[in-house]
Amino acid sequence: MAKFLRTKSISGSITDIIAEAEHTIGIITPYPNIHDNFLRRLEEADKRGVEINFVYGKKKNIPQDQFNNLKSYQNIEMRFHKDLHAKCYYNEKKMVIASMNLHQYSEENNREMGVLITLEKDADVYSDAMKEIESITGGADIIKERIEIVPQTEPNTLESPQKGYCIRCAKAIDYDFYHPYCLDCYKSWKKYKNRNYKENHCHSCRQDWKTAMNHKLCYRSFDKNKKNKEIK
Repeated sequence: MAKFLRTKSISGSITDIIAEAEHTIGIITPYPNIHDNFLRRLEEADKRGVEINFVYGKKKNIPQDQFNNLKSYQNIEMRFHKDLHAKCYYNEKKMVIASMNLHQYSEENNREMGVLITLEKDADVYSDAMKEIESITGGADIIKERIEIVPQTEPNTLESPQKGYCIRCAKAIDYDFYHPYCLDCYKSWKKYKNRNYKENHCHSCRQDWKTAMNHKLCYRSFDKNKKNKEIK
């Protein structure tokens, strides 16, 4: 169930969202002047390999020192939306929607209000918010793209069966370990390029499984294909 937050609790919840993120962090804020504490947390998350989606507005120019710092992150994508006024901060499990911006003045001087929702207890609200975030992101200008690196979990030793399945819709397609979507689903995925976005099926055997671009196979298919290649 959603939890009401006051100023200090908003700041603490945002810190937790960044610190606890395993796959994804989203920062949606019109004012890009970020408190040093949040910047340090974001830098730590980047080093952990967490994808950071940062959308800002109102001021197209971030303070130069912050811009250089953020731009150096390997896993960040930065976008600018001229009409943005929403403030939202999330990871793959939690989300804060609040009046507070990320700069120090807001935390120390303003009276702010917000709510904390979780994917586990507020699934419908979380899902609706993510749809709006995707719409905002899709309408924003790309300032800095994420550096795409093939994960080490995608070994070249995998056997390639002739038949595969789209990991989103389960449509039968050619097996391709590096392209596990049908054309329509790939076009949809490509808009945001979230390699950890949760999908529905194993690329090899089609069974229901929590997959993603970074994890296309169920455990059984991964082990089977790897062993088959090693036997040969």
